[in-house]
Amino acid sequence: MRGHVALDGYAEVSSFVLVYGAGSFFLGRHSYVGPQGLINADEDVRIGNLSALGPRCMVFTHGSFLPCTEGYPVRLAGVTLGDRTWVAAGVFVHPGVRIGDDVFVNSCAVVSQDIPGVTWPRVRPRGRSTPSRGSSGR
Repeated sequence: MRGHVALDGYAEVSSFVLVYGAGSFFLGRHSYVGPQGLINADEDVRIGNLSALGPRCMVFTHGSFLPCTEGYPVRLAGVTLGDRTWVAAGVFVHPGVRIGDDVFVNSCAVVSQDIPGVTWPRVRPRGRSTPSRGSSGR
């Protein structure tokens, strides 16, 4: 559905955030958009569960300024952030970018290409990770 805004359970959009455009915006469960963010949703923007956009981040789904009728390039494409993804303060995300699951994007980065998700090995701990009550801990 075009122009739809949806915030899943416990999602939060902070103060002075501007979300605009004819596309849809979805913010997943327990996710966050920091203060003074700018999200252009001319195409769909989807932020997964347990993910965050830090303060002053900008997400654009269109990339054009000069007239396309004169041959200048135009980029119109949605943006997707995966689950458990943290985009730190001041990051600029270009149109069409897909950021996978379990990714950290450092402050002031410019993201113009897809970032694949991180695959973490499933490890089952063996034994206790903290000293037992009777040990000296030395």
